[in-house]
Amino acid sequence: MKQIFNELKSQPVIATVTIAGTALAIFLIMIVVMMQQVKTESFGQEPNRDRMLYLENLQVKGTGENGWAMASRLSSHAISQIFDNLEGVELYTTYGGIATVPVGVKGTPQLRTSLRQTDPTYWRVFAHNFIAGHPYDSVMCANGDKNVVITRGIARRYWTSPEQAVGKELWVNRTPYTVIGVVGDVSPLATEAFAQIWTPYKPDKPDDGPNGFTGGYCAAALVDRSSTNSQVKDATDRRVAEINTRLSSAEFEINTLYHPFDQEQMAIDTEWGSEPDVKGERKRRYILYLILLIIPAVNLAGMTQSRLRHRKAEIGVRRAFGAPRGRIIRSILTENLVITLIGGILGLAFSLAFAYLFAPLVFADSKSMFQSMETAPIADISAMFHWSTFILALIFCFILNFLSAGIPAIHASRINTVNAINGNER
Repeated sequence: MKQIFNELKSQPVIATVTIAGTALAIFLIMIVVMMQQVKTESFGQEPNRDRMLYLENLQVKGTGENGWAMASRLSSHAISQIFDNLEGVELYTTYGGIATVPVGVKGTPQLRTSLRQTDPTYWRVFAHNFIAGHPYDSVMCANGDKNVVITRGIARRYWTSPEQAVGKELWVNRTPYTVIGVVGDVSPLATEAFAQIWTPYKPDKPDDGPNGFTGGYCAAALVDRSSTNSQVKDATDRRVAEINTRLSSAEFEINTLYHPFDQEQMAIDTEWGSEPDVKGERKRRYILYLILLIIPAVNLAGMTQSRLRHRKAEIGVRRAFGAPRGRIIRSILTENLVITLIGGILGLAFSLAFAYLFAPLVFADSKSMFQSMETAPIADISAMFHWSTFILALIFCFILNFLSAGIPAIHASRINTVNAINGNER
């Protein structure tokens, strides 16, 4: 180790550039990996993303002579028709999209916040932490009670503590509601669990709308642990086929447009009504990882070769005193590994700091950015960093080490002893 640090001191410019290059490589690949992980891995209020299926769109098409078609989100009636007692579904919830509405307390300025309407099961599918109070239940929804659940941030704007907010009146879109629960703040990166205030949804009647199946809601189904996402998707297709058989006399049919989507499919931007190209997206991502791996490795190999040119005489002397080639190769690899680890640790630290400070800019996709336009975005470090990412970064350090130092080390160990001492290449 003394030899390694003395060598770094003797060539400060080359050592600095090498460490900086490694740090930059780790920084880039960490950011890219975290950008993907924050969209697909479980965290915070969405702890079961690997078992979630989402149904957001529905097409209704006429089968008679006058063909017609319309598409939108679903009615609560349609969602219950599809998911009620569906094989493999543990729970499902019906909820609306994000709406920006004014809220406030009498005598105070109104604040524009993000509202979501949900059914009572929403609080069981997603893991919101209730700091005070409780969620609304099915009885409250059926009675049409004006109840609202708010986040800690909203509660602190109008009351000194979340506990004091429970039972108080809050005006939501010029309508008085009673605060019955306060939950922790939610990051917009948790796209389906995010909101600042939640109110009970209004179930659609089967005869609402032109066909009773289109509406303003979407659904999230939690797959039970004994089933797989693909099995539930197949069960959904069979259920839709059964519904269409019953609807044949009404001369129209429904189409879920490749839904339900799993979390990885939801993270892919696709044209409306198209199936996400999961394989193509993975292929592009792996190619990007490979580019981020190879380019720094080539540059670091050149830097390693430059360092070794200054040490040919030293290698020759070591060979003359009986050092075997294997030991020389191991010492060079060890030296480069230490440099790579130093750069890797710096790159990891920089990537975490960058992720924390610029999370809304770097990690938010179009959906989460839309949801957070009227709110202060929350940088949830648990959503950005996982131990798997850290292990991947360490593996990346080792790969960089062998790619950038292995070949130069083998070449250096094969230099003729006399020529090496004299400063010759061969």
